[in-house]
Parts: sequence; C-alpha cells; structure tokens
Amino acid sequence: MCGILAYFSESNISVSDLNDFLSSLNSIKHRGPDGKGVVLINTYSGKIKNIDPYIKHSKKIDKNVLFNDDYNLVLGHTRLKIIDLTNKANQP
Repeated sequence: MCGILAYFSESNISVSDLNDFLSSLNSIKHRGPDGKGVVLINTYSGKIKNIDPYIKHSKKIDKNVLFNDDYNLVLGHTRLKIIDLTNKANQP
C-alpha cells in the first residue's frame, strides 16, 4: 500500500521542518518502496515546487532548496507498484 504524508504551517516552512518531514516520509518507506515524490506548495499564491531532484541522492535538504521562496504546505508520497508498473503512474 502506498503512503501519503502532509505538513501544513500558517507561516513559512523552514529547512528544519522540511528535514523533519523527509525523515517522517522515510519512516514509512516500507509502505511504498518503489518510489517517492515531494512537492512544496504556497497555498496563498498557488506556487508549486517539485523537490524530487534534491532528495534523490540525499536524505537531508540544505537551505539552497528553499532559496527565498515561501511555502507553507509539503506533500509527500511513497509508491508501491502494483497495477501500473511504469513511471507514468508516479505521484505527486
């Protein structure tokens, strides 16, 4: 079964918050060992940033990922391939 994780804050998400989120997402990797995806969202402006390229080779994020951007929602997903085994079914 796939795993889904979300973190919302009324203020901006810090690098520490993001690293805690990734640690939590890593703790449910057994629910979806075939892939994962993470996006940052600003719920006020609608801006979205996919941070998959930053987490592929590292379990921690540095401050350069957030730059000067303001995000207050993080969505994460771990994938278990069952029906569609292609990467076209990757989320989020």
